[in-house]
Amino acid sequence: MRHDFKKLFLNTGIVISGGFVSAVFFILLASNRLRLINKESVNSLLLFVPLYNFVLLIAKQGIDQWVFAQSSSKTNAVFKLTHSIFTRIVVIDLLCAIYFGFNYDATIGVLVFISLLFDVTSLIKQSELLGHGQYKKATVLTLLNYPLFFFLIVCFTLRTPIEFNLIIILFALTSFIRWCAANLIIIKKAPSALIYYCDGSVTALLFIQIFNYLLFKSDQILASVSIFSAVHFSHNIIATGVYLWRFPDIFSSLFSYMGATLYPFVFINADRIIYILKKWIIVLVTVIVLLGVIFYFVVTRIWAGDYPLTAFCVAPFYISIVLNIPVNYFIYTMLRYENIYKLLLLIFLSNLSGFVLYLIMFTMYKIGYIYFWVVPLQLGILSITYYAFYSRVTK
Repeated sequence: MRHDFKKLFLNTGIVISGGFVSAVFFILLASNRLRLINKESVNSLLLFVPLYNFVLLIAKQGIDQWVFAQSSSKTNAVFKLTHSIFTRIVVIDLLCAIYFGFNYDATIGVLVFISLLFDVTSLIKQSELLGHGQYKKATVLTLLNYPLFFFLIVCFTLRTPIEFNLIIILFALTSFIRWCAANLIIIKKAPSALIYYCDGSVTALLFIQIFNYLLFKSDQILASVSIFSAVHFSHNIIATGVYLWRFPDIFSSLFSYMGATLYPFVFINADRIIYILKKWIIVLVTVIVLLGVIFYFVVTRIWAGDYPLTAFCVAPFYISIVLNIPVNYFIYTMLRYENIYKLLLLIFLSNLSGFVLYLIMFTMYKIGYIYFWVVPLQLGILSITYYAFYSRVTK
């Protein structure tokens, strides 16, 4: 057990190392303390990233999540896309690019189309590497994503000021570089490797990916749409949210990489881990509360905006971070048991609870800081529902 824990933390450290640079850069950029580019371009980038990630999830159709869950249990498997699935990816990429073309301009639309094609195939490859336990190779692909993108931004800003369009060109360039690296990496496999083809059966996973993204970021998507239409959200809500949303995003990315090593380990040793957690539950709760106090102190100290941050504003974001690991583990467990349609229903009902809260605020024409509690409500509903009804089904 001790050796397993040592191996777990070593592999986890390797996997999340690539995301650390991205985490620091995004925090400093959103807090107004890092001013490499002008304010308008910063805001455009911070709004572009969640929208791009949303359409990327749609374009992936849940294939990467399915590949990771299956490859972690099928050590001698190799996964390939069928022609029909690849065609569907291209069509979805084109539709998403048209959407960005209308919201920004034609150049951005073309760059998004190119980036999506490269990123979809790269992330599927990376999921297979993670599922097979090849963490160092997967980390290389992570370093060639946002860390390389930020490095290029710094290099260009040292020579001349850059605008939003050039930033997106650099974004597309890093997608191409990562795609090249992904195709050069060879997955180690047994001589008797079996080839699994991803076909139309992943359609339900497309909706799981959409609802899963909304489960963690529905508040960002709704706020972004409201920014374009300039209704209902006050400036201080958006200014505060743009900064605070970075923290759940950052930890969500880190936990996703950690999940590549953490979730299979927890799945295999579930009974022992549950016993340990129950035995040390008081200590665990105390640690969570103390970390919450530290989180509030760090977040408010970094913040350099015009609006003060209260505990009521910060608390929901910390709760979202705490619930991130168990919620993603629940999803991983149901995927591993291939309870896809039950998982789809579970995530849908959780999102529905958050939408009802938003609808109440919308009808009252008053969207205040309680809006930040939409995502914690959704994660809480999912956790309670899973424990009450689904935990026994998956065993």
